[in-house]
Amino acid sequence: MTARDQLLKELDQTPDALIEEILDFCLFLRQRQQAKAPQPSPAQILDAIANLPLEGKTDAFSGQDHDQVLYPQ
Repeated sequence: MTARDQLLKELDQTPDALIEEILDFCLFLRQRQQAKAPQPSPAQILDAIANLPLEGKTDAFSGQDHDQVLYPQ
């Protein structure tokens, strides 16, 4: 019998009040596992930054004219 089969058998015999707690625990474990997903390396981050489009005069918003956008006269 696999661990999955044994767990399902135990769940079938578990009262509903405990099932909610077990579900919460399973969701917590899944969320914690997803948080451990591999993080990009510094080189990958720098490469992604280098590939970002640059702002120019034709853009609707440019860092050069932020005062004009934020504080129109």
